[in-house]
Amino acid sequence: MFVGVVNGLAGGLLRDVVVRDVPALLRLGQFVAPMLVLACGLFLVATGHYGANATRAAGGTIAAFFVLRALAVSFSSKTRSILPELEAPKDSDVTSRQANRADSRSS
Repeated sequence: MFVGVVNGLAGGLLRDVVVRDVPALLRLGQFVAPMLVLACGLFLVATGHYGANATRAAGGTIAAFFVLRALAVSFSSKTRSILPELEAPKDSDVTSRQANRADSRSS
């Protein structure tokens, strides 16, 4: 189960890095890791408890993971952040910082 979850997380991370996108694992509101744990658990239950063929169990697990991700995206399921939200700097703060940098460079 550990190998499956790590493989899924690393694969998604590499995909996002290659396409120059923020990794889904790091985005707020994405249920990536819990869904991977559910999918790996589903595979283990299907093969171990019910004795299903590994190929069929893998196909069912992939389909279940796809449906779960599609539902999470379509319903915009969001998680809460454990860190306080940072406020964006005001325009006046940005222009004053730029003016201070320009003054320090000229002197």
